[in-house]
Amino acid sequence: MLGAIAPGIISSGATVSLVATRLVYQSGNFDKIKPTDKVITGLSKKIVPMRGEISLPLKKKKSLTFIVSDHIDNEFLLGLDAMKEFGMVLNMTKKEVSISGTSTEFFKRPIPVKNRSKIRLHKTATISANSALFVEGIMNGNSFDNNLRYEDAVEPFYNITDKCNIIVTGTLSYSKGRKINVHCLNVTDNDIRIYKNQLIAFLIL
Repeated sequence: MLGAIAPGIISSGATVSLVATRLVYQSGNFDKIKPTDKVITGLSKKIVPMRGEISLPLKKKKSLTFIVSDHIDNEFLLGLDAMKEFGMVLNMTKKEVSISGTSTEFFKRPIPVKNRSKIRLHKTATISANSALFVEGIMNGNSFDNNLRYEDAVEPFYNITDKCNIIVTGTLSYSKGRKINVHCLNVTDNDIRIYKNQLIAFLIL
């Protein structure tokens, strides 16, 4: 997408497609964002804040309209509009999605969390100077099933900015069991290391 390889997801539960503000900004297309009258909500029915919409070129000169948001943990999310546009086929028996003869396994629809949960860093990570990085967090609590996926909003632990000089961005995130990606920014001129078990964010209802 936008001339780069970017991590994204396909969601048959989403009626429209979303793209992360950071990807639009990094590609130099920020000024092409237009106002939108669409309202996006997650599984918990919370409204997802957005900046507008943008038409982006994809495969074979086709374009697709994306909702632009700061609050998704992947670079983009392809919804039912993209699946229809590109002829994606879901095989529920094999649990695969196919496009142009290429297939990949998909997972079950994520479920919303029931309680606010702390997210701690799973492994020590280094964020390079003036860069962004997705780090792997672990959700606290015994109520999470490692065979399921969960969806809800990641809320930053704001004290981490004072403690570690990094900024955690709020995102609409999808977990794999207790593991969940958290987007961190280092806006300093020095590399910053954050250590395993550091509290970095919360998963909110």
